[in-house]
Amino acid sequence: MIAFNLTRTLCAAAITFIAFAPDTRAQTAAQPSAAAVALARDVVEAKGALNMFDGEMLLRPAAYYNYSSRAMAAVNMQGPRTLAELLEAAQRATAAYRRLRRPRRLFSALRLVAVWSLMAGDFAVAHAAIDEAAALIEPDWAAEPRINVLRFRAWSSRRAGAHDAAAAMYREALRLSRVAGDWRLEVINRGQACDHLWELGRHDEAAHQLAELLDLLDRQPVSDYERVDTLSLQIGVLGECGRIDEAAAAAREALPVMRRMPKFRFEPCAQLLWRLGRPEAAARVLGAQAARERSGRDGRQVNEARIAATTLEGLRTVLPRERLDAEMALGEDLTWLDVCALLANALPEGSISERE
Repeated sequence: MIAFNLTRTLCAAAITFIAFAPDTRAQTAAQPSAAAVALARDVVEAKGALNMFDGEMLLRPAAYYNYSSRAMAAVNMQGPRTLAELLEAAQRATAAYRRLRRPRRLFSALRLVAVWSLMAGDFAVAHAAIDEAAALIEPDWAAEPRINVLRFRAWSSRRAGAHDAAAAMYREALRLSRVAGDWRLEVINRGQACDHLWELGRHDEAAHQLAELLDLLDRQPVSDYERVDTLSLQIGVLGECGRIDEAAAAAREALPVMRRMPKFRFEPCAQLLWRLGRPEAAARVLGAQAARERSGRDGRQVNEARIAATTLEGLRTVLPRERLDAEMALGEDLTWLDVCALLANALPEGSISERE
């Protein structure tokens, strides 16, 4: 375990160093810095690292640089990098993998261009990238690339109001993940389908399916990322439909994961705080979310944007404008741990969730 953690630390250090070193823009893909190559060699020599990198990383420094750009671009949108930085890294990786003629990695890079362009609101670039990525898929490829394309196109169908088509794509993505026996992909696809049900106003159905999924996660765990995403959805759904005790219980269950995993949406927390009669705390959390969006570290999601707007309207009925503005301004510097603390302080004891 110590060797694995060292490897993971070295990998993260190498990726960050190469992608964000001050002279990165002056380097070409074929000429990464000597220090970065040396660090890459340390990574490869660490126990277990050969499972994470192929031999090309040692023999061709350019390939390591390209891999690093792609990996950095996969950082979740709520991390320390802005959407613009993530998009730039994905575009660098795309250009490099075209030159190297590596179709699988080119697919991954193009998918990230699509994701970050979508979050930045550049729909034309996003659609062009996913179309190019889809054209690369070969019959012998695993299920995940096809599922990635389906999920993206399902979102596009939702945006266009073609909800039947979107639902069909989510069902197909779920089928492919089950055929592949990939539990992580199945969890992601089930969560996306529940998010769609939420958008359609089918709150009880979405809440029930999320509760079933969380029960399964108790027996078949996934990473904190997938778990916190599922719990955040549940808090948002239950809070919006007025099932406040259950939303509070879901939040209490989520808090330990949220403290470990800063990449969760703030809007469900703000909504719940408002519903629990903590308007000042809710305003601060909305301020924190607004700061994330202004800095380019977050993008708007349809359901979360809706509940944020509803929460803000509710707060305007109970707080004077000056007080509301002041609380939101105070919230702009909140960290995810501060949000967790506000939520923990507001939660009532003894709430019972649907899962109990």
